Amino acid sequence: MIRYILAIAGGFLALSSCAALTTEPIATNHGASLAQSFNRPFQSQGGSFKASYSGEWNTHKGGCGPFCTSWKFHGSGSGTAIGDSREHGVVKGGFGSGDAVMIQTGSSGNSIRVYLSGGFCSPHLNYTVSGGQGIFQKATGSGTIHFSCTGTNRGTYNDNWNGTLYY
Repeated sequence: MIRYILAIAGGFLALSSCAALTTEPIATNHGASLAQSFNRPFQSQGGSFKASYSGEWNTHKGGCGPFCTSWKFHGSGSGTAIGDSREHGVVKGGFGSGDAVMIQTGSSGNSIRVYLSGGFCSPHLNYTVSGGQGIFQKATGSGTIHFSCTGTNRGTYNDNWNGTLYY
C-alpha cells in the first residue's frame, strides 16, 4: 500500500514539474518562442526569400468582367531555394488580384504557387505563398514584388521578389 501511495505521489510530482517547464518560452532556431511556433505550420527549411525574373507581358480583355483587363506575364530568372526557374502568372484588373507559379528549371516537378494582390507594373505587388509541388508542396511565406515594365499593351518586365519562403 505504501509503494502504491509513493508511486501516485511520484506521478503527481512528475506532472507538476512538466507543467512548470511548459510555462516558459522555449527558443527555436528562428528566435521564436514555442508558443509562436504553433502559429505557423512546421517548416523544415527556408527563411528569407529573394528572386529576380525578366520576361514579357501582355494585356488580355476579359477573365475578370466585361470591362476589365488582365495582365499575363512569363519570364525566367532565379531565386533563393528554387534556383534557376521560370515564372508565369496573371493579375486581373488594374489593382486586382491574381496568381503566379515559379517552376524550378530541370527539376522533377518542384514549383511554388503564390497569390498576388495589387496592380501589375505598379511599384509593387504583394504575394502570399500558397503551396506548390515537389519539395514546395507545403510551402508558406509572403512578401512584395517590385516590377518595372516597358510598353503599353505588351512589353518587357523585370521583377524583384523580397520576403519569406518556408518549405
